[in-house]
Amino acid sequence: MALFDDTTSEVLRKNLARHGTWSLTPRFDVADLGGRGEGGLQYFYDQQWKRYFATIPDRYRLKINGRPVVFMWHGGFEWYASQSAFHALLDALRAATRRDFGVDPFVIAEESWSRLDPSAQPDALYDWFEPARTNWTYTPFAGIAVGHVMPGFRCPACVPPPPVVERESGELLRAALNAVAPRSDLVLVEGLDNVDENAQLIETLTWGRHYLDIVRHFATVVP
Repeated sequence: MALFDDTTSEVLRKNLARHGTWSLTPRFDVADLGGRGEGGLQYFYDQQWKRYFATIPDRYRLKINGRPVVFMWHGGFEWYASQSAFHALLDALRAATRRDFGVDPFVIAEESWSRLDPSAQPDALYDWFEPARTNWTYTPFAGIAVGHVMPGFRCPACVPPPPVVERESGELLRAALNAVAPRSDLVLVEGLDNVDENAQLIETLTWGRHYLDIVRHFATVVP
């Protein structure tokens, strides 16, 4: 099991605490580690990272080279101020994790963070999909190749609604895994229980365990 830090949650929690609204505005100030304005390390560490490492026993953590894996979602311009300070945030998160748990996390950041802050030094990168344009991705970085796939996508609640990616009865997921799994050291699959965006893999009355079986097949037969 790895930690997936869905970074918009920090923005939402900050605004709920500061402004009483579950909103993505005002933006989160990445440079404000002390939390004196529109930022705060505690929203990343205390409410996300620390909870994960305090809850999940070491034997259940996904590791690369003996280090527990943390995925970080992307650094959207519309949600963050001072994006070029991501390297300082990342350094502070690593230092706090080493201090409290004695482990050095293996951080896999969405590639936009690296573009927004070239000074940041994650251990690996992945590239989130773009509906109907890039339905799967392959990102080699620092000797680690990470793939990203999804079984389908539909988000009517998004504003504006993005393009719909049909599931094709599992053929989309098969094609994605065939394209990236043999070349990747690790594949991030979106998303086990993501019903809201029709990207779920869980067993349903409609398709049973079909999508879980597809993933199990690749996990078993692809080196």
